[in-house]
Formats: sequence, structure tokens, C-alpha cells
Amino acid sequence: MKRRLGIKALLLGAFCLLGTALVWAQKEPTVIPVKLYRRGQQLQTQFDVSSSFTETFRKRVSGGLRSRVHIKTELLDAQGQTISSTLRSCHLAYSLWDELLYLSVITEKQSQPKVRRFLSIDKGISACGLVKDLAIGSMGTLSKNYGYRVKVSVLLNPISEEMRRRSREFMSNPKGGPTGGTNAVIRAVAGLFRSKEGSLGERFIFISKPLSRPDKEAQ
Repeated sequence: MKRRLGIKALLLGAFCLLGTALVWAQKEPTVIPVKLYRRGQQLQTQFDVSSSFTETFRKRVSGGLRSRVHIKTELLDAQGQTISSTLRSCHLAYSLWDELLYLSVITEKQSQPKVRRFLSIDKGISACGLVKDLAIGSMGTLSKNYGYRVKVSVLLNPISEEMRRRSREFMSNPKGGPTGGTNAVIRAVAGLFRSKEGSLGERFIFISKPLSRPDKEAQ
């Protein structure tokens, strides 16, 4: 156990030291396939942004450096105005000792993080990029039959003092408690997307083709 804690501390230190080369990766949105469907009165969406995970990012993960992926999803009307939005955060850590990739996924709707383990690094990274059944709003917010778009912004390993602190807290206490847990992490992620700091990380923007208002219940 002590050895594992020592490895975690070492990885965190390396993460803080090496995560300083931050650049814009993209200016224009890339069109991707997106599904928009309903379950009851809830709107949900599905998409895959694994293409944003660069070779540098994948090597970082496989090398044992803790990495983060923050995903902001927005539902837009025909004029491009945001109707609703939600955040999703992935924390990936490859254990050189266990030879396992640990993936923690946090959303605004979760009180506890969803943690999964993968023998395959590629499958673990893909599980972060493939987003399914993500709640994005309610049917009552859609007044038109057509013209909606889903916009997805991805930030890879952005650095800020707030995010560093929250990541350290989350690593030591992933279930919450005095440090604030998942809610604190989500608040820190929201701050990244609002601030200039967020724009310094590797950022990728995706958008769907125009989508119809879903009338039938998803199966």
C-alpha cells in the first residue's frame, strides 16, 4: 500500500511539472455524428470525441502520468444560442505497478464518481471519449421541430492552480467529504471553460449537423 501511495505521489509531481506546454489545437469546429434522443421528458445525447486524443496525450497516459479530459456539451438552437449545457470530466491514471488503467468519470448529475479499470490502455481511453446517454436538457426547452445542434468542447490536461488543488483533493478523497468531492471538481472544470486559463490547454471543438426534435422514446 505504501508503495502504491508513493507511486501516486510521484505521478502527481510529474504531472504538475510536465503539464505546462499548453497550446491551442483547433479553431474551427469539426462536424461529428451525434445522436439526440429522449427518455421520458429528458433529452439525452451520444457522441464520440476519441479523435481529439492526440498521440502525445496517449503516450502521457501510457507512461503513467495522470491525465484529465474535460468535456463541455451544449445544446444549441437554430441561431447558435445555448439552450442548455453540461460538464463531464475524465481522470485517467495508468498504474505501472498493477498494469491497469484507472478511469474515473464525473458528471454534474453524479454524487459519486464512476470508476472503471481496464487491462487495455486504448480501451480505457476510448471509454472516456465515447459518451453515451448524457443528459443535456428537457423536452420542454425545444420549441421548434428542427435546427438544433450539439456542440462539444474538449480540454486535454489544462493547468490551473485551482484544478491542481482540486485534483490533489480528489485523489486523496474521491468520495467527497470535507474537500467537496465531485461537486468541487465540476465547479473547477466549469471555471476552466469560463476563464482564459482554459483556452491555454489543448482544446478541440466539435459540432453536430442540424438535428430534429426527438418525438419518439429511445429504445
